[in-house]
Amino acid sequence: MEMEKIQLGNYSVMFPYEPYEAQKIYMEKVLTCLDEKQYGLLESPTGTGKTLALLCASLEWLEKNRGSLQTPGTGSDADIQALVRGESLPTNSVMPPAQPVRCRIVYASRTHSQLSQVIEEFQRCPYNHISSVILASREQLCINESLATFSDKNQACKVKRKTRTCHYYNNMESAVDIQPESGIGDIESLKAHGAKRKLCPYYISRDLATKADLVFLPYNYLVSVTEINRFL
Repeated sequence: MEMEKIQLGNYSVMFPYEPYEAQKIYMEKVLTCLDEKQYGLLESPTGTGKTLALLCASLEWLEKNRGSLQTPGTGSDADIQALVRGESLPTNSVMPPAQPVRCRIVYASRTHSQLSQVIEEFQRCPYNHISSVILASREQLCINESLATFSDKNQACKVKRKTRTCHYYNNMESAVDIQPESGIGDIESLKAHGAKRKLCPYYISRDLATKADLVFLPYNYLVSVTEINRFL
């Protein structure tokens, strides 16, 4: 199937087929929100291809703006406190230059089955070369056979790590490359990769999340400070 390039403002979005008009409008709105740092509440009827439109638009934006995003410099604690109080900065106060900032796309959904469908769309889209990872709990990713019947895998995992009796976790220390050859897919493919390499899928995902440009995760991770701080 021939790849389409849709010109939307300053962006040339790659798309796997001629998009519907609704998809063009959807992508335009996504790009506008990203450019102007706005929140967006977008909806489109079932079957109009909004998942693919959202992926292609946001990933084109990421590719074009990668490395050019900056965060304003911050001054001293006293300067910042003065600004918070609404006071003017002293004339001899110098703000440092803006610094480059790391930017990534976080795609959240309610369930992992929904995320699996999104990942299938991502793997078929023109931007599937972008590094990605899926985050899930130990309950879903643990492949240690001795923990299969444990009701609380979180606590059992901590004990195994502390006593160094989980060879999947121990092997992570000496692993040179944990990235799957075909890239990260859904939970099942991540577990299969861990079983093949004798590595812990849970900690593979955590390690890759620090480097990935696209992170798939459940909604609840966005409101869990513990979970989100593990990869930000």
